Amino acid sequence: MSIDDRLCRVCGESINSIVIEDEYHVLFHCVGYNDIRNMYVSRETAVPNVHNFITILKNDNPKDIVNLAHFIYSMFKTRQRLDNS
Repeated sequence: MSIDDRLCRVCGESINSIVIEDEYHVLFHCVGYNDIRNMYVSRETAVPNVHNFITILKNDNPKDIVNLAHFIYSMFKTRQRLDNS
């Protein structure tokens, strides 16, 4: 896998930004997932920083775990639609 395979195509096409599409980028920054981020990530933890990233991933609150699962599922569905267009 080359570095080009890891670049975020959504941000590259939408805002002409060259960024690595990693978990942090998807959860906090990618413009393609703003709507679902607003639905499933609480405002308190939506501020992009390492502490909030770890808090989201290590959360043991059942409601927050379900919201993270919904975010991931919706993100993959959105990505699939974007890849097919």
